[in-house]
Amino acid sequence: MFNPDLPRDQYQLCYVDGCFAYFTSADITKQWGDDWNDAPYEHNAEEPYEFDERWPHDTHKGDIIKLAFEAELMPPCYDYLNSPYSVQDINAGKVPWLRSSSWSEGKIAIQAGTTIRDFFKLVKEVGGIVYAPSDVLPQTPQSIEEAQRADTEQSAPTE
Repeated sequence: MFNPDLPRDQYQLCYVDGCFAYFTSADITKQWGDDWNDAPYEHNAEEPYEFDERWPHDTHKGDIIKLAFEAELMPPCYDYLNSPYSVQDINAGKVPWLRSSSWSEGKIAIQAGTTIRDFFKLVKEVGGIVYAPSDVLPQTPQSIEEAQRADTEQSAPTE
């Protein structure tokens, strides 16, 4: 369960399974899940552990936001029967969680640690869609166009 009091840009991508992306409020190097140190991740790893207030000193669990997405993006295991990667490897930056397909016009890579706002933008760049629970939306862009407009305004030279 995510914490609605935390800024959405504090959540970072920590795990991808199929069409679901998981974002944590914990330090990306400390977030953990079952078998996250085992390769191949696609046959071993489970969803990230979530923070439980009964164990407040457990720093390996953050508040989690799970987003669904549709896009022609390839996971690290795409070219393998059994990939050589663990979640720990991917979150350390050895490979991106998602990358453009070879046939895509737009070329992107979505690394571990990507914020929710940046995830929306990158998925949109390849013509994809992100689905978010309504309680996540108030602080995320209402539309990609709104986010792009805001970015353009921030990067526009001032006179």
